[in-house]
Amino acid sequence: MQKLTPAPQDFDWQHLTLPSSPNYFLLIPSTTINLIKGQLSYIPSRIQVSPQFNCSIDELQPLCLKHITNQARTTIYPGDNNAQTHYIQRSLLFRFPDIISIEIQAVNRDTATLFLYSRSVYGYSDFGVNKRRVKNLMKELNKEVINSPYALT
Repeated sequence: MQKLTPAPQDFDWQHLTLPSSPNYFLLIPSTTINLIKGQLSYIPSRIQVSPQFNCSIDELQPLCLKHITNQARTTIYPGDNNAQTHYIQRSLLFRFPDIISIEIQAVNRDTATLFLYSRSVYGYSDFGVNKRRVKNLMKELNKEVINSPYALT
């Protein structure tokens, strides 16, 4: 199965092409969301504006790393440009790989936001797994970052 898993690659969020299948979930800053909405494969229920956390990149990065790597069956793949980090998380039963890509960006010195793209490598539908994964991660981060204005709906 390892040989069938493509190596995650860094990409330009401004030119991200969404898959036509509903097997992903994407958190994207409000400044970039309009670029995604124009795509033919745009599925509103699969995309959400990412939060702004009241902490710096240097504070948010280790929290993301901790919560993602604490997930079962997860392997880290550092990106090429040091801004992006990728993870492979395998399903419990059949060990199918999902790729999680994350890039944290500064809004200002004391506020950070992120791009987070969780997607299945195989299959047409993910049965909501990627959305649950992202929302659970945001809940965990929200617990740790005091005064974050983000509340999941």
